[in-house]
Amino acid sequence: MNEGRPGGRSGAILHQRYVSIGAWDADGREMPRFGAMLTVVLLARADGWRAVSLIVSALR
Repeated sequence: MNEGRPGGRSGAILHQRYVSIGAWDADGREMPRFGAMLTVVLLARADGWRAVSLIVSALR
């Protein structure tokens, strides 16, 4: 799922959902698959878009 919300002409927020597989824990064991959400805050500049914040959250 991708979703974007304009924040006027100078910014935007992007949400993208992922299903993560093949992740490993600190002990080297494979973890079960899980959902994750990427949230990005974008700022429009004269030379293009710039990401000013990137947050990855695990979903239950």
